[in-house]
Amino acid sequence: MIVSLKIENDRELRAYIKECIKGQVLSIVREEFMEIVKEELNRKTKNFESMNFTSMTQQAVNSVIQNRLSALGIRDWSTEWLNPKIEQILTEQVTKAIARKDWNDLVDRMAIQKVKALIK
Repeated sequence: MIVSLKIENDRELRAYIKECIKGQVLSIVREEFMEIVKEELNRKTKNFESMNFTSMTQQAVNSVIQNRLSALGIRDWSTEWLNPKIEQILTEQVTKAIARKDWNDLVDRMAIQKVKALIK
């Protein structure tokens, strides 16, 4: 059996083949790009000690907080200003959480667990 196929005039087939090739190339490039990024990150971070990384993280967080507060017009974010605000927010959140709890059910479950622990 002999089959001959002329694809020079078949635009749909040519476009399909072109898309297939493009997809394969993009897939390969994407994989290689991810490997390059991983290698670069590993190279840059492999000499970091955990203390150094923690320090860098804290500096980054401080910088972000300072920029955000500066945008709000707050120049100084010392503990004199920050601690009362944090206490207020935490108190409100804890109060709301306590109000939402079903304490009877919680006490019953805790008592059951303690009794089971004593029996074992």
